[in-house]
Amino acid sequence: ARFVQNQGGEVLDQMRSARFEALRVRLGGQSLDQLLEHRDDVALVDLPPAAHISVPAVLSFPLDDVAEIKPVAGSAPQICVIDSGIIEGHPLLEGAMVRARSKAYPARLGSPVPAAKTTAARHGTGVAGVALYGDLARCVTAKKFEPAAALINARILDDEAALDPDRMPYVRDIVEELATTCRIFNLSLGLEPAGAALSP
Repeated sequence: ARFVQNQGGEVLDQMRSARFEALRVRLGGQSLDQLLEHRDDVALVDLPPAAHISVPAVLSFPLDDVAEIKPVAGSAPQICVIDSGIIEGHPLLEGAMVRARSKAYPARLGSPVPAAKTTAARHGTGVAGVALYGDLARCVTAKKFEPAAALINARILDDEAALDPDRMPYVRDIVEELATTCRIFNLSLGLEPAGAALSP
């Protein structure tokens, strides 16, 4: 960290444990070469990951280019997405939804499907897409979407992306209710530093 700062760089993030320390830094190329020479102190230097497909290309991908997506077989594994709710009528998700098992927790949220124009709706639907298809960039490039599983929609956020104060019992309830047929549960919600709200 001192070397980076002396070189006019910046330490962006830092993690310490009993066995190692990791730093995320911003540093010029020549200084990076010098950092690689600190072999007694530095075990690994890696560059930030780069997306291998253009985000605008994905966002503007026309659904008319997609071949017909066959419904998921009844014997397919099930993935429960515990999130803000899934827009179940989405053409890339519709054939994989297990609507009979989908619900909102707590029940007072109403429908497991959030209002379509909310920020919360986009998060849960996006997570469902990644859970179902994995590498979306590969699917876009190949113009082929093959669902690998069935989706159960477990909504725990309201339309304002707010989480019920008694959230943990609901997560436990979801797992206990579905564990006989569903073995994969995805919870991709993160707390803001203050812990007061969820960041969708």
